[in-house]
Amino acid sequence: MKLVVFPIIAVLLAMPALAQQGHIPLLAVRETTNGYEGSTADLYLEIQPGKGRVFLETFPLTKVDTQIATRSAKEIACNLLDYDCSAYDFIYTIKAKSGIIGGPSAGAATTILTVSLLKGVELRDDAAITGTINSYGLIGPVGGLKSKIGAAASIGMKKVLVPERYTREDANSTETVDLVEFGKSLGVEVVEVSDVNTALYQLSGKYIDANNSSIEVDNSYRETMRFLADDLCGRSSKLMNDTPAKSSEEALNLTSRGMDAYQNGDYYSSASFCFGANVKYLTLILQEKESSPEEMKNMYSHIVTNILKLDSEIESKDIRTITDLESYIAVKERLEEADDFVNKSMSADNGDKFYNLAYANERIYSAFSWYTFFDHRGKEFNMNKNILRDSCQQALLEVEERAQYLQIFFPDRTFDASSDFSGANKELDRGNYALCLFKASKAKAEVNVPLNMLGVTEGQFDEYVYKKINLAKSSIARQSSKGIFPILGYSYYEYASNLAKTDKYSALLYSEYALELSNLDLYFQERGKAPAMAQELQSNNTTLLSIAIALIIGLVAGYLVAVIKNPSRQTRLLGKKR
Repeated sequence: MKLVVFPIIAVLLAMPALAQQGHIPLLAVRETTNGYEGSTADLYLEIQPGKGRVFLETFPLTKVDTQIATRSAKEIACNLLDYDCSAYDFIYTIKAKSGIIGGPSAGAATTILTVSLLKGVELRDDAAITGTINSYGLIGPVGGLKSKIGAAASIGMKKVLVPERYTREDANSTETVDLVEFGKSLGVEVVEVSDVNTALYQLSGKYIDANNSSIEVDNSYRETMRFLADDLCGRSSKLMNDTPAKSSEEALNLTSRGMDAYQNGDYYSSASFCFGANVKYLTLILQEKESSPEEMKNMYSHIVTNILKLDSEIESKDIRTITDLESYIAVKERLEEADDFVNKSMSADNGDKFYNLAYANERIYSAFSWYTFFDHRGKEFNMNKNILRDSCQQALLEVEERAQYLQIFFPDRTFDASSDFSGANKELDRGNYALCLFKASKAKAEVNVPLNMLGVTEGQFDEYVYKKINLAKSSIARQSSKGIFPILGYSYYEYASNLAKTDKYSALLYSEYALELSNLDLYFQERGKAPAMAQELQSNNTTLLSIAIALIIGLVAGYLVAVIKNPSRQTRLLGKKR
């Protein structure tokens, strides 16, 4: 019987070692005595049950930024698929014949490989991709494309995917190369791709999903936001009429933009423009009236009383849904700003004093409007204090990681000075974890802007902004299909769309805000489904267990049959029993 045990143990020991493995070629450049030339490498990924860790092994060693880019690619892949990857370890291995230039240019390939393995999709083995990976799956620019296409041809690749709008490249100061034609001359099809979804289709014939980016705006959100816009823009008209002197051109322009946005159904944008106008109108009114110290003191007291009242009410609320969380965040942010500005007014000179009081007063006004969104609408999550704290800490770690990555490219820039980043840490210390999560998410968006702009030229900027806005739209549509309507994410998306007409940089920032705040559910326990490959691992484990059981039964049955057929063995067994 001892011999029977060993094959059974071998089968059982093999079960936990099961893992999913995949491979994708990498296109790179390497440094030689004659300068830089195209090179290839191989990226392998093994996903196995674990604790959500990321490991990177390279032969030969590469730069630290490659490790950071790998971690980012894994995170983006899990987010795009809405998978909970916390129960799996990701082991990446890069093998190259010689030292390749480190950097983020393998980000797109790493993300595609991770997505394909998690989703259980097979990649074609005669195609490669080069490009950076930006937040939520946008493929960004890289250099050395001609050299990389040549390297791909040298190992038999038939297709090379490059970032969109990069099918022409300056090989040197006097020559511009048509990369599509260059690829044809080498027997390689060069294809532009803009995002992971498109790239995955080119490499596998499969999409991540069939989302058509059509947003179904929550009716309750639309009605409440329209009420808020009515309220704030109606106040604009009243304040404009009450302004003793001629209203400022800026205030009038904001009022006009608010009315135009309202007519287009962009109620958040309308409310935002009217809020800005209201601050300016009220500042003018206070200045013209030359309010007495007693009047100013009464106004200060009125604002502080309202801050305390609304803060008490919002703190008594039970947070159950993403809408609840975002409503709480919106109100708390406005109360905090009102408190900050009203305190500034006490020590400011007359000009700033009037503006600070006006801003604080209007912020309270909008806070009461946002309070009406608190109604437990949508899918419920477990959002107790411990989970919110962990979510806040996780978001802060993600900000720090991106900031370290950014400093590789901008060593003189320190991101610690970001007001949202420092504010998030302060909220963590105060125990206000929801507001910490919000500020950390905004800080992450702020560091994403310069990080994702690496390599984007001035001529490509406008198009890039609209791509980001469309990514935000797709993200919100995906959330809506899950029964989650992100009121802040949608509000920022709408505002970005409006700003894109006049202020492209601000539009880019708000589109990043929209992306981050549309996906807050990723931080909570029920944040995603298990990867598709988990089902295969479970199936394989079940199969092995069945084989082991069948083996045990077969061996035992065979042994019993042998005993029955062999009288001498029966006698020996009976003798032993005696």
